[in-house]
Amino acid sequence: GYGLQDLAHWLCVEQTMMSSYIKTNPTMLIVHTLWLMPLVIDSVLRRNCFLPKLFVSRNRNVFCQVASRKAVEDLREWINQEVPAKPETTHLWPHQHKGTDGPVTALESDAAIMAGFRKVFASHHFDILPVVEMNEIYVTAVGAIKEITSDAVFYTPHTDGPYWWLPGASLYRVLVGVTPNTMVRTRFNLQHDTEDKVVDMYDVLGFDYNRELHWIDHVPGQSNKERRSLIKLHFIVYPKGWHRYGKLCASFNTGYNTWARNNFLR
Repeated sequence: GYGLQDLAHWLCVEQTMMSSYIKTNPTMLIVHTLWLMPLVIDSVLRRNCFLPKLFVSRNRNVFCQVASRKAVEDLREWINQEVPAKPETTHLWPHQHKGTDGPVTALESDAAIMAGFRKVFASHHFDILPVVEMNEIYVTAVGAIKEITSDAVFYTPHTDGPYWWLPGASLYRVLVGVTPNTMVRTRFNLQHDTEDKVVDMYDVLGFDYNRELHWIDHVPGQSNKERRSLIKLHFIVYPKGWHRYGKLCASFNTGYNTWARNNFLR
């Protein structure tokens, strides 16, 4: 118990409360224990025995529309002007291009996206930070599509990363629709009944990069008139104040994403 407490305070870069009085007034420990234990019991009961719920499936996906609509419109215009149509999917890193750096930076701090996260992750329990190194622009293939593309991989159920075992933290992939889309839908069924989401222009869909099983398919009878383009944003969600742990989890996911991306795009 003490070891975990010390580790938590080290991660949060703060001293333990006990260290402020244990040498000068050790009896205070007994007083604090007597006063705090009823609060702990009450908290558990009021949450309807919260601990068992750790093993229950929950829908933690984020779905909303962006507030920064002009950023989306600017990105759509840039893609149509600067990205040629190709028979394989196009992946671009937005902060390496002058025309996309500003709009994507605006989306990384978009108020509506943050509000969507806060419906799932309370601000007094979790911190949320963008992981800009993982962000990318994704444009689908057109014409005589090659047999193996990012599109082909996405049609099979999959998770995006291997770090499901990191406790208390989640790396979220957030898809932002940049072009009109009625044809391609994203499906989920691992943690809850499937909720099909068609990510249209201005739509936002966020899910756990390492834990959420998902895939795409086509809506029957629908077709797109424009190449489907997305911005893939990424955010790390971690226990409030655990900044070193959050950065560690973000670095693990960034390293894997870079490795996988380089291997896939060879």
